[in-house]
Amino acid sequence: MEKKRRYKMKKLLTIVFLICLAITFMTSTVLAKEEVQYLRVGGASIGGTWLLYAGKLAQIFEKEFPGIKSSALVSAGGVANCLQVQTKKMDIAFTHTVVSDMAFKGIEPFKEPTPDIRHVMSLFPAMLHFIVSNKCPELKEFPDLYKKPYRMSVQHQGHWVHVNRMLAFYNMSLEEFQKKGGRISFLGIGAMANMMQDGNLDIAVIMDPYRSAGILQVDQNPGFHFMPLKVEEYIAKYPGWIKCLVPKGTYKSLNEDYYGIGTLNCLIAHKDMSADFVYKILVAITKNLDLLNEVIPEGLKVKPQNMPIGNAIPLHPGAKKFYEEKGLLKK
Repeated sequence: MEKKRRYKMKKLLTIVFLICLAITFMTSTVLAKEEVQYLRVGGASIGGTWLLYAGKLAQIFEKEFPGIKSSALVSAGGVANCLQVQTKKMDIAFTHTVVSDMAFKGIEPFKEPTPDIRHVMSLFPAMLHFIVSNKCPELKEFPDLYKKPYRMSVQHQGHWVHVNRMLAFYNMSLEEFQKKGGRISFLGIGAMANMMQDGNLDIAVIMDPYRSAGILQVDQNPGFHFMPLKVEEYIAKYPGWIKCLVPKGTYKSLNEDYYGIGTLNCLIAHKDMSADFVYKILVAITKNLDLLNEVIPEGLKVKPQNMPIGNAIPLHPGAKKFYEEKGLLKK
C-alpha cells in the first residue's frame, strides 16, 4: 500500500514538474518575442537623407531604451527596405508610402507581395525631381528627350518604375529613349551632382525633399531647371502621389513657384514586432521630435498630426493604439 502511494505521489510530482516546465518554456518564448536588444534602422545610400534620419532615430532609441543598441543601416533605398523588413533583416525602415503600397501588393518593381510590412508613421513629402542641367537649355519638356542622345541618371533602380510611368504618361518609354541614343545610369545623389557639374550628365531623377545637398550643389553650378509636369492629370491617373510646391527663390535657379509630384516619407515595421514596442517607439520619437527635426529642412518638419496620414498599407496595431490615444486617429 505504501509502495503504491509513493508511486502515485512520484507520478503526481512528475506531472506537476512537466506542467511547470511547459509554463516556463511558454513564458520564456513570449519574453523572447517581446524582448528587443538590437534595433536595426534601415536608411539609404551614403549621402542620402534617409541615412541621416536613420542615424538620428538610432540616437533617440538608445537614449530612450536603456540596454538597447541601435544603428542606422546603409541600403539601396525604399524598395530594398521593404524587402528587408519583410524578411526581418531590418526592424524598422524608411520608404515612401507609394513604394510601400506597391510592395504590399506586389506591383513592379516587386516580384511578389510583401504582406507582412506595416505602416508606423509618415514624416514629410519627398518630391520626384526631374532636374535638367542648364547646359541643356533646349531640353524644356519630356518629348525633347527624343531629340538628342541625352544622358539620364536615376537615383535607385527602384525609381525606374516611376520614370517609366512618367514617360508613358507622355506616350514615351525608356526603351525608345535608349533606342534614340539616350543613356541611363543609376547613381547616388552626390555622384549625380558631381557628374552634372563636370558636364557628364544632362538629367537627374531624384526622390528627395527640396533643398537636399545634391540639388543645392547643382544649383550653384551649373544651375538647373525643372521638367514641367501635368501634375493634376498625373495624380488622377496614379493614386498615392501628392502635389508638391517648391516656392520661388528656394533655389537661385528657380524664379517662379514650381509644382511637382511627391509621396510621403514613412517608417515601416514587420507585423510581428510587438504592438507594445511599436507604441513605445512612437512615444520615444514624439518626445524627441526636436532632435529628429534638426536634420529635416525648414518647412518639412515632422508634426504629430501628420504622422498617421497617407498610408495605403495596414497600420501597425501599436501605431493605431498610439494615434487613437492621442486623438490623431478616429476610433
